[in-house]
This record gives sequence, C-alpha cells and structure tokens, in this order.
Amino acid sequence: MSHRIALLAVLMGAAAMSLPRERSEWCQIWWEKANDAKLPRVLLVGDSICNGYHGVVKKQLAKFANVDKLASSKNIADPALVKEMGYMLSEYAYAVVHFNHGLHGFRIPKQDYEKYLRDYVAKVKTMAGDAKLVWASMTPLRGDHPNNKVIVARNEIAAKVMEENGIAIDDLHIVVVGKEGLRSDNKGDAYHYNGKGYAALGAQVSQYVTKLMEWDLK
Repeated sequence: MSHRIALLAVLMGAAAMSLPRERSEWCQIWWEKANDAKLPRVLLVGDSICNGYHGVVKKQLAKFANVDKLASSKNIADPALVKEMGYMLSEYAYAVVHFNHGLHGFRIPKQDYEKYLRDYVAKVKTMAGDAKLVWASMTPLRGDHPNNKVIVARNEIAAKVMEENGIAIDDLHIVVVGKEGLRSDNKGDAYHYNGKGYAALGAQVSQYVTKLMEWDLK
C-alpha cells in the first residue's frame, strides 16, 4: 500500500467527534522554506507549548533540516486532529515527526485515555510513511496544580504505548518540572513558559532530533 493510499484510508475511516470540543478550537501550520527540496524535513506536532519552542528548534536545526509545525488545540479523541496530521503528512515526506497532544485532553475520561492514544498512534504510524517517530511527554502545569497528577499518569501510559509501538520518547516533562524561572510572567497562566522555558524545551528537542539523525549540532 502506497503512502498516499494509506493516508486516504486513515482519513476516510476517521470517526465522528465523540467528546465535546472547547469553545474555541484552533490550528496553526508552518512550512519552513516551503520551496526548498534539498534539506530533509522535521515536523513538530503539539499545542501552544510546541508553538513556543518551534522557533528555537527551527533556528538550531537550520543547517540540517527545514522544521515545520502543526500546532493544534485538538485532543487525541478528535478526528479533526487526524485530518490535520494527514494534511501535513500528505504535503511533504518527513525524516522525523516529533509529536505530542495532551494539555487539551483533560476532558478525555481516565478510563478511555489509553484506548484513544493507541488508536491515534496507530493512525500516525500509518500516515507517517518512513518518518522516524518521536513522542514528546506532556509538560507539567504550574506549581501543585491538581492536573499534574493526571499528567504524570498519562505520561506513564504513553511510555508503555510508545514502547510497545517502537516509538522513541523525548521527555520534555523532566526538562521543566520543578525548575524555577521558566514560567510565564502571568501568574494566572498554569500552562505556558517564558523565553527561558521555551529555550530549554527547544534545546532538548533539537538535541534529541540531532542525536536520532546523527547530526552534529556543534
């Protein structure tokens, strides 16, 4: 089965949305040097956290790859996310797909998370062709936010699922958890980071991808 036929099969099989969406849903796509076919491509997939570190990774890997981005508010139970992924993966062949979705998925019931994650991962594997897949762990929320326990539990589930599927894991959680001076200056913002925080996350992603691809970042 060719890559495009596989993509079409996955997209045609996408089910209807079974969970309520957020009041506003969004999607941001970035194709770096879209007319350049010389360098390989790396795709970063995630939410607003990915939005924050994409620019760092794009700059650090500039001589090795064009770093594209799909940032979305959709969670892994939303078929629209699969469609967005399918669109990105149909336009270019990627050397690496570095992906995560979690901080918009707290509406997914605890008992259903693993089922949705397995289904999503299976679809990504089918659509990604020959790309090397890397799962990024969910980043923590500010302080002792109650959802941090959910994040830890879901990172553990994801670790099991990725191991079973032969997918590497880039642990972004450990990069920022408990670290001072990395959070947004907005004290009411439990999710996001300042420039130092995104620099730390971006550096981790860059280092992980370069090691995976055996590039020399120095």
